[in-house]
Amino acid sequence: MLETEKLQRFDQLLVLVQEQAAMVQAQQKHNEELVLENKKLQRQIAWFQRQLFGRKSEKREFDLPLQEDLKGLFDPLEELPEPKADRVEVPAHTRKKKLHPGTPADSGLRFDASQVPMKDILLSCPELDGPDSGQYEIIRYEHTYRLAMHRSSYEVLRFMRPVLKRKGSDTLITPPAPDNVFGKSFADVSFVAGMLVDKFIYHQPLYRQHQKLKASYIEISRATLTHLTEKAALLLEPVAKAVLDSILQSALIAMDETPSKAGRTKKAGAKHGKMRQGWFWPLYGDKGEIYFHFSPSRGTEVVRCLLENFSGTLLSDGYSAYASYTEQNESVTHALFRVEEDVTALNPHRPGRAQLTHPVPHNYCFAA
Repeated sequence: MLETEKLQRFDQLLVLVQEQAAMVQAQQKHNEELVLENKKLQRQIAWFQRQLFGRKSEKREFDLPLQEDLKGLFDPLEELPEPKADRVEVPAHTRKKKLHPGTPADSGLRFDASQVPMKDILLSCPELDGPDSGQYEIIRYEHTYRLAMHRSSYEVLRFMRPVLKRKGSDTLITPPAPDNVFGKSFADVSFVAGMLVDKFIYHQPLYRQHQKLKASYIEISRATLTHLTEKAALLLEPVAKAVLDSILQSALIAMDETPSKAGRTKKAGAKHGKMRQGWFWPLYGDKGEIYFHFSPSRGTEVVRCLLENFSGTLLSDGYSAYASYTEQNESVTHALFRVEEDVTALNPHRPGRAQLTHPVPHNYCFAA
């Protein structure tokens, strides 16, 4: 009876020791995971601190204190006497001052004479207007160049259409007005093109262009400028579609998303004048093409619609919508851009921050 009790107690102690050993092993594993997570977070914090407070140069600096200098691997070389070179006297001479290409005379003004309009102004000489003018002759002209600017870059085109009346008849004939890009609109195609260039290339809003027009004594409503921009954008839609088709044929596409306020919100209880949240989705192809898609959503459905006919490598940040799309499409390979040693340093994603590195298609930054 005593032996049986001892065996039972021994078995109980053995089970208890095994449970304690399993708990200790699990605790050690958990501690190792915490240590790795702590190091990972420290790397991320250090990276963000460098972005906020560090140098903005893209030059990479390596600090390896354990690496020895190469000069310690070799014996010092004997100093050889410097050879004495024969000296040759060069006679003094003068050289013509070299002008920059496109610089007339010595004015320092550079321009393309075939593209920039030039106005010639002939100056009078008192000698040619005096009583001894016959004693002088013009042998050449000296040119002085100055950069000038017109008060307004706008002009009104007035097409004069003659009204004809055949003799002996009361019928009047008038040639039709030239065709216009927007039918009977007063805006010439040059005005529409210039307005789009000023807005989207030189970042000049329509209200500032409206102020320029008003300063040039031209009265056009701001709503008219908005409608002209919208109509011109619709005409350029086939061009945008062709750019997107070209990007989808690329072997590698870089994609990102950034927030933008557009339109008034229609939610119940929303503040007056509050703008609605939207998203720009830029796509970058391997031929240098760039396509901007606007959507009120930031979901995976936008990625699916844009990359419907794409098969290749998608380069993006750590936003989960891209990973979710590539997991459902075997024809697309997902590549994250690397930040130092950790490819997930920007996860969770914070869009629209100019300080953050955006995906750039370089070979060394792929991490499948």
